Amino acid sequence: MKARRLVAGLALCVMFCLLATWWADTAYAGTSVQEQKGLGGVFQNKRELDEDKKPNGLKMALGIGSIFVMIAVVKYL
Repeated sequence: MKARRLVAGLALCVMFCLLATWWADTAYAGTSVQEQKGLGGVFQNKRELDEDKKPNGLKMALGIGSIFVMIAVVKYL
């Protein structure tokens, strides 16, 4: 019984891996990164944040509160 379940589980894992590789698209590198010079040029755009993209007080409070909830769940459940 255990051997049959093990073989069935392995067959399911192999089937899901094959399906995942069949559905996945091929990824190609973009040319915009190649045009920029060095690591400073690559990360330059990430340093400049727009005001509308910055989190407001409610989003920051929600993020900090979720950390305390996570600690409580791990501790008591």
